[in-house]
Amino acid sequence: MFVVSDTSKLRVYVNVPQSFVPAIRIGTKAMISVPEYPDRSFPASIEFSSQAVDGQSGTTRMQLMVGNDEGLLLAGGYANVRIDLSRDVQTLHIPASALLFDQMACALPPSGRAKRWCSRVSKLRATLAAKSRSPRGFRPMTE
Repeated sequence: MFVVSDTSKLRVYVNVPQSFVPAIRIGTKAMISVPEYPDRSFPASIEFSSQAVDGQSGTTRMQLMVGNDEGLLLAGGYANVRIDLSRDVQTLHIPASALLFDQMACALPPSGRAKRWCSRVSKLRATLAAKSRSPRGFRPMTE
């Protein structure tokens, strides 16, 4: 006998929005659910990333691998995917109105017990919600 297809492991392709891609690494865990089994989830993990953003959709294609030893999942079917996006570092959200801008940098005035202004030139991005995000926070300015 010949084996035409091996469905004991299935590949699942997901288009991940660009803003979530940095938080997802190879090996990141995910849970997959399918309409046929609404009360059941199947563990999966990220196996591959295209490492490119699609210009039309603003997403990155990622491949997950899910075990299907019981044969419950059908090849070619649709699924919902929940990826674990736990992060090591919390993102600092600062209202844009709290920042001071000049030609060289962006600065955050001192507050509380802080005695020095903080700045970060290239890592600050304004969001549409009039907030700014810095993935690594601000550091004290050198005088």
